[in-house]
Amino acid sequence: MAAILREFMTIAAIPSATMLIKNTVIAMSTIQVPLPPIERAAWQNNLVLAGYITALGIAALMTFLSWYFGGRLQGLIRKDADARIAEADSKAAGANERAAVANAEAAKANEGLAKANAEVARLTKESLQTQFNLEKTKTSVLEAKANVFDLQRAAADAKAAQQRVEIDLATAKAETAKAQQAATEAAELAAREKWERERIERLSLPRNLNLFRRSEYIKELSAFKGTEILFITVPDTEPTRTAQMIADLVAEAGWKVLGIEPRAGTTEAQIPDGVWIEVQGMVGPGPQQSPLVPAIERLRDILNDSSIGTQRSGVRLWLAPTTLPKNLVRVLVGLRDDPLRFKKLEEEIERERLHRRENAPPKPNPE
Repeated sequence: MAAILREFMTIAAIPSATMLIKNTVIAMSTIQVPLPPIERAAWQNNLVLAGYITALGIAALMTFLSWYFGGRLQGLIRKDADARIAEADSKAAGANERAAVANAEAAKANEGLAKANAEVARLTKESLQTQFNLEKTKTSVLEAKANVFDLQRAAADAKAAQQRVEIDLATAKAETAKAQQAATEAAELAAREKWERERIERLSLPRNLNLFRRSEYIKELSAFKGTEILFITVPDTEPTRTAQMIADLVAEAGWKVLGIEPRAGTTEAQIPDGVWIEVQGMVGPGPQQSPLVPAIERLRDILNDSSIGTQRSGVRLWLAPTTLPKNLVRVLVGLRDDPLRFKKLEEEIERERLHRRENAPPKPNPE
């Protein structure tokens, strides 16, 4: 755009130069020269001829400059237009890629669009035929006077029909856009549902140790060889199986497994979900910290590295009751965190709350 403005400024400066040459010729023609009449007339004739030739040169120069700068101006305008067209084409290409996702959902709309296009073609053909008949009847104005009104009305009807078709076409395009938006939203919803389903499936798998790192785990736990450990489980197959896997691992590392005790009558309130490691004494820093803390922290990290750690908070350390011996590690193995069970529990609580609200006695009228 700046180059176009410079071209206009250059062209605008040309009339100023022309005016300067014109004033110079006028000044020369008004000079009083004391010459004889014949020589004076010849001098004036030569002066006029020179002015005429100068004017022709100026006109030729102006023509050339107008052609030259006009060509440059058109080139700059064309270049700018090409750049804008290229940018528009790039944006259109991006829009076409996004629109390709919804082509399947737009098939029905395309059928209606095809019918509309056929109707437009038919009406266009009829309009052309009407125009041809109108041109033909112009050769005989007297005979065509009776038919002019009917032809004009037919042309108006055709134009109105064409406008209706254009309105239908715009409506079809709007419906296509809505279908594309609905397809995009449906794809996003399907992706979210697939992710949630896969997450729930992962949470539903049994807890297992990382077999590829089993030798590393045994080597790390061997630093605490001789540690006594006892397992308490909920009387269920999966917690018992998980406790047995942990017991086999620590036994192979030299720990002393005192047993696995499924507690009959144990409830979830007594052994919460997940895996809990208990020792007598403080599990945090301080003078009363249990000497078994390094061992249970290492065991906690190993279990969390595998899928035995719960999805919400992992294996947790806890302060055991005072009845637990100070040299004993106790591992509580509860049920696995089940998001579906928690969701069902929340739904039952919500249904109970709504039931109480519906069956609540009416409040007394303060009047």
